[in-house]
Amino acid sequence: MISGKYSAETVSKVQILISRYMAQDTLATGTRILEVERDFYLPINDDYWYGMRLDLLVEPLVGRLKGSVLLIDHKFTYDFYQPDNLLLNPQMPKYVGTVRYNGYPVHEAYLNMFRTRFPSHLISKKSNDDLFKRMPVGLQEMNQARIRNALKTQMTASERILERRKLPLDLWQEEALPVQNNMICRSCPFKNPCIMMEADVPAEKALGGEYQSRSYGYNSEDSDNG
Repeated sequence: MISGKYSAETVSKVQILISRYMAQDTLATGTRILEVERDFYLPINDDYWYGMRLDLLVEPLVGRLKGSVLLIDHKFTYDFYQPDNLLLNPQMPKYVGTVRYNGYPVHEAYLNMFRTRFPSHLISKKSNDDLFKRMPVGLQEMNQARIRNALKTQMTASERILERRKLPLDLWQEEALPVQNNMICRSCPFKNPCIMMEADVPAEKALGGEYQSRSYGYNSEDSDNG
């Protein structure tokens, strides 16, 4: 990001990818849309509910999956996921379990991936297979243990976040350890504040000017403002 806005290259790349995708997409003509950008909730225990917002829920109108319910999650990614990445990714087990709880018998879930590896001026030279991939998660692998463990990890992380929020900001920073691993840092959107803090430069203004809290309406204050 540059001064709180996406760079011209990023905006151009996204615009070109979406235009290219829409020209070859079959979801719009081959399915019935059930839900778009809808929030779903799953009670975990007396203290916690899990909330998520799906991208797309559809019912195919033709083919072997006709009449089934498919969950689609759009993902901009530098490179396409590999099968083992999907087995380690906790997002889809949580999504499938939550949407099923709300009455939709999800038959299969897909990651609909947009590959961002290539600069915008080279995208026209790439094939659709280079740029887009819709990968089934494989619900035969999406057993109750995976769903349960993904939600357990989510709740443990949430409890730690809530406990940390009770501390003064300076203690947050003292207890937070930077990963500083190239595989993670190269795609991290918080590189600039991290670099500043490593140089003992106050990062509060950068955080306040370039970033804002993400709101999905999960918190009571979000609902009041929405």
